[in-house]
Amino acid sequence: MFILGILCGLVAATGQSIAYLYSRQLVHRKFSLTRLLVMSHLLMGIATVPIMALTWKPEFQHVGPWFWPLMGTAGFYLLGQLGLFYALRHTEASRVAPLLGLKIVILAIIATLWLELPLGVMEWSAVALTTAAAFVLNYTGGSNPPRAVAALLVTCTGYSLSDLCIVHLVEAMNVDDNLLLASVRAMAMGHVFCGLLAIPLLPWYGSRSLAEWRGVVPYSLAWLGSMVGMFAAIALVQVVLANILQSLRGILSVILGAMVARAGHHHLEAHATRSVLVRRAIAAIMMTLGVALYVWGQAR
Repeated sequence: MFILGILCGLVAATGQSIAYLYSRQLVHRKFSLTRLLVMSHLLMGIATVPIMALTWKPEFQHVGPWFWPLMGTAGFYLLGQLGLFYALRHTEASRVAPLLGLKIVILAIIATLWLELPLGVMEWSAVALTTAAAFVLNYTGGSNPPRAVAALLVTCTGYSLSDLCIVHLVEAMNVDDNLLLASVRAMAMGHVFCGLLAIPLLPWYGSRSLAEWRGVVPYSLAWLGSMVGMFAAIALVQVVLANILQSLRGILSVILGAMVARAGHHHLEAHATRSVLVRRAIAAIMMTLGVALYVWGQAR
């Protein structure tokens, strides 16, 4: 199960890296941020209805154990999505993904102030390394716009709180002592709920163009695949290691961004010199090592 959890985390990282490129392509076409959020989550909600129906148990009629974890998972996730889409409108995907590793800073703050978990020298060293990597990325090849940085801080906060709620939601869904199945249930329930929230907004943020709906499908599939991997990784290898694996999206996005720019799609990724790409890659690796150092310290 541990190896399966590692593979699920890698699926999450790969899916998110691909989704970032598709989302930037859509917002470049002047898609409203809210419109993209509504349309994609309606599609993902529809796709996960059969999963929820097939894995439903009579025990879930008692909403008490899972209601608030679901609200937290979905609500903080949507907050993070809004921040992410806003950031992608103002900077390249290859510079957004590595900066999302700042989640480790948010998690460290939550652990210290609210959960009252003691952090040692190794943990805070990891936080410092992660912050330094983010600083390098922000000023490599030109600094990120302040509004993009602010949006990414909102994104990291939302995602961090959502990840913590996922832990409790999976626990509530684990009625048959099968963590993998419980993670699939939790993922499906969260996306069906988000899809239901999208329905009332369709008159304002939907589309009557079949071509536009088709344009949203690749992003929705990539993101949904990454969420399946992330929920499963959190259930199988716990939330911190799942975030280590997810942080590899920074390296993957740098590689994908270089490939896209090399192919001439400069509307998605600005052309960068080899030295800039090398510095971005080094910063992404620093961020990944920082997260690994944090978990090592926790294990000790």
